Amino acid sequence: MTDPADRSLPVDLRSLGWTPAEQKEWDSAARPDRIPARVTGLHRDHIVDLMTTTGALQGRPAGRLLQGPTDATAMPAVGDWVEADREGTVHEILPRRTELARRSPADRDRVQVLAANVDVVIVLSSLNKDHELERFGRMVAMAEGSGARTVIALSKSDLIEDAEPTLEETRERFPNLEVLAFSSETLSGLDRLRDSLTPTETVVLLGSSGVGKSTLANTLLGYERQTTAEIRKKDDRGRHATTSREMFGLPCGTLLIDTPGLRAPGLLVEEPVDSRADEIERLSRFCKFRDCSHGNEPGCAVNAAIEAGELPAS
Repeated sequence: MTDPADRSLPVDLRSLGWTPAEQKEWDSAARPDRIPARVTGLHRDHIVDLMTTTGALQGRPAGRLLQGPTDATAMPAVGDWVEADREGTVHEILPRRTELARRSPADRDRVQVLAANVDVVIVLSSLNKDHELERFGRMVAMAEGSGARTVIALSKSDLIEDAEPTLEETRERFPNLEVLAFSSETLSGLDRLRDSLTPTETVVLLGSSGVGKSTLANTLLGYERQTTAEIRKKDDRGRHATTSREMFGLPCGTLLIDTPGLRAPGLLVEEPVDSRADEIERLSRFCKFRDCSHGNEPGCAVNAAIEAGELPAS
């Protein structure tokens, strides 16, 4: 399957991820003037890219949606199934099977939906950078909270001598999740990653900036996709900025959503207060290295306290 955003030929809804759940919802009401469409991209000013059985459309939500609730969950997200007319106007959003969402970094009372109707979330972290499990754990928690299956993928394995210690540490932290290492440069480990991809399922890549999400997307696509998308220029819509989240069709038939890097996951469910936090902060002043992450560094006062039984391990 080629890039859904570029397709003009007729497509089968099932190849776009249409499931019996969507079919049941669609059949529950008469929609003679509407067609089902999947949101494959978002632009500024609420411009949306849509894919239908007859090809691609570009439109925007109906005025009723724009003038309705201010909650961002009421607006289309990449991966949504929607009711649209043949001009591309979105009238309704079908119920979401799964929802990858976070609290808005600008407003903690608002929820930002990153992707909808996702089957697998691949959470990425880079082996050659600071792989800090606490921060990474928030991304994993957000992925698991989506309702989709979560896979942990540690990138850039070609840039370190031995990935096994970090892999083992990550598996111990997340024992119920699949954890793998790979390199987009040498292609090592990619076969195992590809094994987690299924035709017609939707996969989203999640991670901080610089961990290799776009490189992995290009590798899976088999070509270097442009970072800025061409959109039609017959009206003002052609001058809007490119999408921040996009859906692509992989050669294997899987639908891939790439997301921009997240600085703060912003969990929807607040984490319990860590009673060890004050003690860890105090002990950190005695660590050998000022930037100690309390992982495997020598001279870590926090780990020494845990080993001595003076501080709980978790």
